[in-house]
Amino acid sequence: MDILGIGYVGVESPTFKEWATFGPEVLGLGLADPRPDDETIYLRMDDRRYRIAVHPGETDKISYFGWELTGRRAYDEALATLEKAGVDVELGGEELAEKRGVMEVARFKDPAGYQNEIFYGLKYQLHSFLPGRPHSGFLAGLTGVGHLVLTMPEYPVELDHFLSEVMGFRLFGHGHNGKRGQIGFWAASLNPTSHNVAYAVIPGHHGIHHIGIAVKDLDDVGIAQDLALERGHGIHFSLGRHNQDPVYSVYLKTPSGFGIEYLSGGLEDGGTPVFSELNPEELSVWGHKAISPELPKSVRPVGG
Repeated sequence: MDILGIGYVGVESPTFKEWATFGPEVLGLGLADPRPDDETIYLRMDDRRYRIAVHPGETDKISYFGWELTGRRAYDEALATLEKAGVDVELGGEELAEKRGVMEVARFKDPAGYQNEIFYGLKYQLHSFLPGRPHSGFLAGLTGVGHLVLTMPEYPVELDHFLSEVMGFRLFGHGHNGKRGQIGFWAASLNPTSHNVAYAVIPGHHGIHHIGIAVKDLDDVGIAQDLALERGHGIHFSLGRHNQDPVYSVYLKTPSGFGIEYLSGGLEDGGTPVFSELNPEELSVWGHKAISPELPKSVRPVGG
């Protein structure tokens, strides 16, 4: 599939209203205009209509994430690929497409049970993005939101086949001292330098661990860390630099429990593209110390 990246992410949370201040004032995201009869908080990273939607919900969980395809032909080819693979696909229709702000959209679940969507034509208005605080800007554009780290109680045997042969992703790496069937970092075919999604095994648990979003300047990473601490949100892992994709990042706590890996730098800033399966001995060169080592509340016991 000709996938650019994750175009948008939708989560549910009983604390969704807190994102109306956390998103703009701590993360620097733009706050989209409210929609009639919709309490959802829509957050922007660029000129696209939105990138992260926080819907009202009884529990903290990820609802869906949308893979952006390069155009209508790629979308039709993706539908044919999914059908050939025996994946149960639901066409979204005009109402869902309007909610997502896209031309067309379709939905299906991956072998880990997460709701995926594919789409093309994400709507935008040129020069319309305004950050919620003074900010250097986000690395979004055609690359999308960033990356997701999702958890599951065990690694489904069909997941590797689904990701590589159906979705057309490549395995970026295994984390640090990773073992096959425990964690995998996967990248869309048009992303040469990093991962778009990672699936990690946490026995007995299921849910979103964090969303990774990239900013243009390292100063914004430090500012976000200071603001999160000053306002009592806290952080999961301290500022550090990764080995695998050598970004500088801090893992901020959100009102919905899952983390935001707020990052800058790395291979996308002029480094050499990496196509091999990476398996570093340590996750980080320095930093990323566990400040809050407990699991995010968005990673829940199965059935809980």
